[in-house]
Amino acid sequence: MRANDSLQFYGWTTTDLREGATDFETGVRYRAPLRKMAGGVWMAGGGLEHWNFPSVLGGTRDLTLDTYLGWHGGESFPVTFSANGKTLLVSDLPLGTFVCFQAQHLVKLFRAGGVDFRLSHGPAYVYSWDLYAAGGHRVLRYYGTVTAARGRWAVELMFRPQAGLQPAIPDNRFWGISLQRRFGR
Repeated sequence: MRANDSLQFYGWTTTDLREGATDFETGVRYRAPLRKMAGGVWMAGGGLEHWNFPSVLGGTRDLTLDTYLGWHGGESFPVTFSANGKTLLVSDLPLGTFVCFQAQHLVKLFRAGGVDFRLSHGPAYVYSWDLYAAGGHRVLRYYGTVTAARGRWAVELMFRPQAGLQPAIPDNRFWGISLQRRFGR
């Protein structure tokens, strides 16, 4: 591992506000900078994820391959553009792949008692190749995340409204909380 690479072990949970189903995901991912370009840095990576989603099509548990390519830059207006691919390796439902295209803007809110507070927000669009036996345009989302970080630890609170782009995918609103611990530098 090089100095600017990251190895992440993570887990998150989210609750469907309409039905009350609690979904969760855990995984490990590795990301590394590729090249500086256009005032920012290109990043790439991959990993493995375990999904347990009772709110998806009657419930599913999956093992997923994660692939990532993104660009982060902008000093006065920090922004990240990314494409995050997910390929089901094992699932209770039909296998497939989807990609999530996302843009996020980071705003530093304030610092209090050694804790940094930040807001990250932006749109996301998902396209599928036969994931869960459905292809095409899947969802349009808008993420809003508030993070409180101190040292290597962070807590994130997220709200994510979703517009389904297929009849079988409902419009929805999700919220979530995550606890993160950074290792290394």
